Amino acid sequence: MFVIKSTLYLSRFIITVLAIVVTLILSHIPRQRTPELLDSFGADKVLHVMAYAAIVGLALHAVKIPLGWKFYVGLLICMATLGWIDEFSQEFVGRTCSVYDWTADIVGSLMAIAVYRIYTWKFDISTDANLQ
Repeated sequence: MFVIKSTLYLSRFIITVLAIVVTLILSHIPRQRTPELLDSFGADKVLHVMAYAAIVGLALHAVKIPLGWKFYVGLLICMATLGWIDEFSQEFVGRTCSVYDWTADIVGSLMAIAVYRIYTWKFDISTDANLQ
């Protein structure tokens, strides 16, 4: 019998997609409706780092297969592309496109990958341990 093993936990993948959708919705709220605190240079960068780190963490948690360096590079490229599309499309709702925000997105993604790698290495956790 031919059996196809899923490479994703479907419910975790759906949560990851929902996190992306919520992040994109929140980042496209017109500037007039956002709190004044976000106008300071560093405050919104922290939110960018946290949002993209959370998305990458959720994505890594949704994968069942053992992860190699190609997966991490691909995930980073996908997140950098998502961040750029997010920044570019903000021009259409009266917000500004910022390379600093995009850089914060990439930094958050890198941080999540690094924390995940350190955690799985330190505790010797295999991503496919639940398949057995």
